[in-house]
This record gives sequence, C-alpha cells and structure tokens, in this order.
Amino acid sequence: LRLVGRPHPEGFTVVEDHRPVVYCLPGGPGTVVFTSGALDMLTARERLLVLGHENRHLRARHDVALAHSGALARTFRRIQFFEQAHQHIAILVEMSADDAASSGADRRSLARALVTLGSGTRPEAALGATGTAAVQRVRRLTTPPPRVRRGRGTLVGVVAVSLLSLPV
Repeated sequence: LRLVGRPHPEGFTVVEDHRPVVYCLPGGPGTVVFTSGALDMLTARERLLVLGHENRHLRARHDVALAHSGALARTFRRIQFFEQAHQHIAILVEMSADDAASSGADRRSLARALVTLGSGTRPEAALGATGTAAVQRVRRLTTPPPRVRRGRGTLVGVVAVSLLSLPV
C-alpha cells in the first residue's frame, strides 16, 4: 500500500483508481483506503461519514468476528447454520458501523455515499462500506426509526408482575 498509495491529510491512504471504492485493511493500527474515484465523487460530508464507518470497523475489530464466523462456515460446510450465521454477522457489523458513523440527518448522507460507492469492488480481505446487503442498509438508513412509545414498558412490567404474583 505504501508503494501505490499516498497519505491524505484527513488520515487515510489514497490509491489512484477511477472506480469509487473505500475500504479498511485491519491489522496493526489498520488503514482506511479511498480510491481517487471515491474522492472525486463523494462530498466532504459523505467522505467524513464513510471514513467514520471504516474507522468503526477498525476500532470494533469487526474483522475478528468475520474471521471466526467465516472459519466456522468453511470448516462445517455441510451445516448451513454456520454459513447463514456468517452472512448475518457480516450484515450486522456493517449496520453497526453505519450507526456509529451517522445520526439523524447524516443517515441520508451516508445512504447517498453507499449508493455512490456501490459501483466499486473492494479487495477480498478488506472490510468495505458497500457490498454487504447494500440495498437493505440504504433502506434502513433512509427510513425513519420507529417512534418509541412511552408507557408500553410500564404496562408490560405491570402485567408481568401481576401474572407472576397471581399464584401467590
């Protein structure tokens, strides 16, 4: 990466490539890589959100969870549970990084960045902002979260206590 990339003042490495791709390479301190195509296509705000997404992968060590679930899926090929678990873990770590990188109005900006980056492909060993359940993640980011109803928890608690104290 040091041979083909150049450091960017915002703390990531830039590789010359017209395809819009952003990914992180875990190990050691970890590295976030933007292609020049991604820099050209993303706004400053989108770039910051995607950088936050990738840094979340590095800080939370999502690569370890994916390595373990992937090893189980490859070892026990005949047991579909492990393959399904690996696929779901991959989606969940992406959604976790999405949530850590965005909040409120920024969720739509991150969704736009995911769509922009959707045409690129990342290296196999890298964690990327796109590729894993991208449509599902964009839909999740652009849909307002459900409103939390106050009082529902209290009602459930009262019913539970009533049912548990009924035999007494």
